[in-house]
Amino acid sequence: MKILYLIHQYWPEYQSGSENYTHYLAEALSAIGFEVTVVAADPASQNDYSIASSLEGRVRVLKVRKNSFMDRNPLTNFTDPAFTRAFLGIMEEVRPDVLHVQHLMFASADIPAHVKRMFRIPVIFTLHDFWLECCRTIRLDSEGKVCAGADRRRCMKCVRDDMSSENPTAAAMLSRLVMLKSRLSTAELAGVVLRKLSRSIRRACSSSPDWECRDRGMRALANEVDLFISPSRFLLKSFIRWGIQENRIVFSANGLPIHPGVAASGPREDNGILRIAFTSVVKPEKGLLVAIEAFDILHRKGVSGARLVIYGDVPHGSGFGRIVRAKASGLPNVEFGGAFDNRDIALALSGIHFMLLPSLWFENAPLVIEEAFQQKVPCIVSNLGGMAERVEDMVSGIHFEAGNAASLAGRIENLLDNPTLRRRLVDGIPRVKAIDENARELREIYMSF
Repeated sequence: MKILYLIHQYWPEYQSGSENYTHYLAEALSAIGFEVTVVAADPASQNDYSIASSLEGRVRVLKVRKNSFMDRNPLTNFTDPAFTRAFLGIMEEVRPDVLHVQHLMFASADIPAHVKRMFRIPVIFTLHDFWLECCRTIRLDSEGKVCAGADRRRCMKCVRDDMSSENPTAAAMLSRLVMLKSRLSTAELAGVVLRKLSRSIRRACSSSPDWECRDRGMRALANEVDLFISPSRFLLKSFIRWGIQENRIVFSANGLPIHPGVAASGPREDNGILRIAFTSVVKPEKGLLVAIEAFDILHRKGVSGARLVIYGDVPHGSGFGRIVRAKASGLPNVEFGGAFDNRDIALALSGIHFMLLPSLWFENAPLVIEEAFQQKVPCIVSNLGGMAERVEDMVSGIHFEAGNAASLAGRIENLLDNPTLRRRLVDGIPRVKAIDENARELREIYMSF
């Protein structure tokens, strides 16, 4: 049986949660006899839509060269006819029995409809975030606040705010469109757009001048999907509220391979220092600044028994990495552990007592949690979404108030004062689903169509 996975970006250049999961799953399905092809955008490359072919283990990987930074407007970039043409050419060659979408960002939202009409095969879609509903994909607004859900007013504000930081002209244009839409007919509005906007902005916005068009497009996409898979019950309930019918979405936790290198052996020796790791992608929404502030609070209080170890690529020169390093500068209880290949996660966690996920957004089913649990490392997480669902407070980890550095500092102090609690949290870690089990589950789903 032939399975084609479609994802926004892929290994080895991109090793975040959805990319890692897709890589593990593709390898596991190949091992039980499936012929698996992965198609991904190559978002940092040239924009000629040519296709690069490679082999990752047993899996064929085809990357469509597309510069995803050419159109950063979420009201227009959810479809890309050139990507669709390239993808349909791949479909003609591969002729899969199932299309399983892991993410459509950087690809094109009309692909499921074309596949259903032209190839008449089932389309499965695993939900990894809120991209279908949210222009920013994470339901965290432009002011850093958790969003109650998509609507035109909230979404257009986020788009304007985001684009103002990248393209002031585009932001001003969007503000103008929002004001005019309530007063002018469609024809009049189109006339204003054509008269007032530069040729490049006009090209970018002519096909989708407002949020409603994106929303309609995403709902049309959803109607073409035969089955949605949600790795968390939180996300499942969120998308049922959004409009996916209950009989077209199922919960299935993500699996994880057994990482070689270090056996999960339970509590580590403290040696007087509680080592707490941050291994998520270094982005503002991941809450790393909240973590550093919490360790600053501990330092100023004279609490010296805990250390934050920040793994990953944290650039010195510019952007958010520079802000992170400046915030951590001078703190003796914060260190940078550097980047590591995800295949070495077991080794990286061998001296770690707790994993920290201080995310400001809901998250879904962070693979970081499963990786920590597999190595018998309990987690400290924000009290939001899929994190709080998977990590049971005071059983397999600790919850703290999202975005509240003082709350996090207080929970760490409590851990320092209570070694019995630390041991009990290790004992409370739940079972982690193996990727082989996950592959067998999906085999049953694929063969049911």
